[in-house]
Amino acid sequence: MNRLLLLLVLLGAAATTAHAAVRDDLPTLVAAFVAEQRPNADADRQARISECIIGAFEGIGDEELETMIVVDDFEDSFDRLLDAYPDREDVVEVCEHM
Repeated sequence: MNRLLLLLVLLGAAATTAHAAVRDDLPTLVAAFVAEQRPNADADRQARISECIIGAFEGIGDEELETMIVVDDFEDSFDRLLDAYPDREDVVEVCEHM
């Protein structure tokens, strides 16, 4: 019984760490996406665009964020974001036009 309890605690801790990893990796993923999409933008502009995109994902819980972020094709993350939060489309459009 104690082993089962310990296993559940460890699994819970691992899941929490995984969720936090997605949130921690978000700035790097966004910066890479922006650099790919806007290679001619200077570093300051890329940073502003990245901040805008990260802002579009603000307030989303770690578990939901983990299911929303597509590491291999970040643009799919926007589709998932807007499916779940259609009211954020204006924010995403602002980011696209920066």
